[in-house]
Amino acid sequence: TDRNIEMTSTTSSTIRLSQSTPHHTTPTPHLTTLTIPVSFPTMTDEAVLKEPLLVADAQAARTVSVEAPSNLDEGYTFEAVHEGNTFLVTVPEGGVTKGQPMVVPFPNDAAGGTGFTVPTGRWRDGLCDCFRHGCFEATCCLSFWCSGMALGQVMQRMKHTWYAAPTTNAEKWKKTFMIVAAVWWIAIIWERITNMVGYDWVDQCDSNGCRKVPIINQSPALSIMRTVAMLFSIYFLYIGIKTRINMREKFNIEGSCFGDCCAVFWCSCCSFLQMSRHTHDHKEYDSVCCSKTGLRDDAPEIV
Repeated sequence: TDRNIEMTSTTSSTIRLSQSTPHHTTPTPHLTTLTIPVSFPTMTDEAVLKEPLLVADAQAARTVSVEAPSNLDEGYTFEAVHEGNTFLVTVPEGGVTKGQPMVVPFPNDAAGGTGFTVPTGRWRDGLCDCFRHGCFEATCCLSFWCSGMALGQVMQRMKHTWYAAPTTNAEKWKKTFMIVAAVWWIAIIWERITNMVGYDWVDQCDSNGCRKVPIINQSPALSIMRTVAMLFSIYFLYIGIKTRINMREKFNIEGSCFGDCCAVFWCSCCSFLQMSRHTHDHKEYDSVCCSKTGLRDDAPEIV
């Protein structure tokens, strides 16, 4: 049997099957027509079909595998580096263990970026991780020998005023380090002078002989000097505790006001060092002692 197929490429096309009967006495074949409606996808339909695949491919291209730097709880964020670009990773539900691989999205705006972000949900370093980057690391030395200056750097980095209040006024926070550092040096000198003149040396004699012993000078002038020295100490306790509270609230770090008070009161140098390192990426930018923020000039702003 001879078959002829006629097909027209339209949106709704018709296929015609023509069937010719065998030749007998009639020379003209009898045609039987079968009409089958066929729908071909238009360009719009084709684009709709391919679009989900393109989206899936783009999403897959924006995921990278990273390893957890330590045991972390869910919701904690840390910095990861991919092809020289630093971006923020959030720990998934259930938490991770040290070295565990994670497939995470790679943000488009991270490509070519030179900045860094501050981790949230947890301190970058522990309170006792002072020597993590070595004993002679700039921030470590400054926090130990000149803790007031280290605190001033953190406060200016966080855009705080000299009384630890967050501000957007650059004229205020750009003077914070100089003011805090000046007050700290005045407090140190004042305390030394108070200790030098705050005692009288008198002779004390017994069966073994005489020797000089110190007694506290109870003069009104010395009482005033001791009161001023105590006010200096209260000031640095206040701005240290207030800055630590502000940092915890800004970066969603668990803790309490009581814990902040204890950390600053009992170990101010360790507390200030922890605060400084949390807002500084030592792997990307070396710390600097003699700067208003403790960062190099080419380091980007953090907050």
